[in-house]
Amino acid sequence: MEGRWVQDEQVATMIDMNRLRELTAELGFMPATTDAADIERHRQHNKNADYWLARSHRFAHLSGEHELRRQRQNPAAD
Repeated sequence: MEGRWVQDEQVATMIDMNRLRELTAELGFMPATTDAADIERHRQHNKNADYWLARSHRFAHLSGEHELRRQRQNPAAD
């Protein structure tokens, strides 16, 4: 079987494009797999990101303080 790129013991699975489109709409990005465990992990990551993004305003003052401190320590850099 010359020219065959998949060995006999390896089987390439077909991707369900409709399911992939649904997951892309849900997750906000195209996942590399439709495996249930991977999708659940992505959902948890998105849930955690949403949680912390909703609270990010609490830390906004820190970036401003850091910038002021940097400018005071090295005024020639600006």
